[in-house]
Amino acid sequence: MKKILVCMILVLGVTLGIKCSEPKDYKATLKEMLVVSGSDKTFEMVVPQMIEMMKPQLPQVPGEFWEEMEKEMKNTAFNDLVDMLVPIYQEYLTQEDLEEVIKFYQSPAGKKLGSSAPHISMATMQAGQQWGMKLGQKIQAKLQEKGY
Repeated sequence: MKKILVCMILVLGVTLGIKCSEPKDYKATLKEMLVVSGSDKTFEMVVPQMIEMMKPQLPQVPGEFWEEMEKEMKNTAFNDLVDMLVPIYQEYLTQEDLEEVIKFYQSPAGKKLGSSAPHISMATMQAGQQWGMKLGQKIQAKLQEKGY
């Protein structure tokens, strides 16, 4: 009886050990990290912006097409992007790194940063554009000053 119990415990232990040692899915972890960080919301904003930019260039295309495309792209674009990001993130961050980042984004400060991320990204892009314009103006002024 004891031998059977010991054998069952060993079999169960080995089975659990195998399950626990299975590698975690990097893509799923990356996707979770992008969601908890708020990056998914930032990426989602790209689809409607892209469509709005394309509409004037193709006035003959009916509105229903654009609505259908936006719906379709919202369902697939994020997963497609995650597929493209996996090798980039794998080059710099391990599975464990991603898990630690997720832990941060689950903290109160991380949640606040994550929920603010889309707004910060938009404001940062606008500030970056203004900064780039100022740099360009400075360079042009120097070029004129030097007689180029």
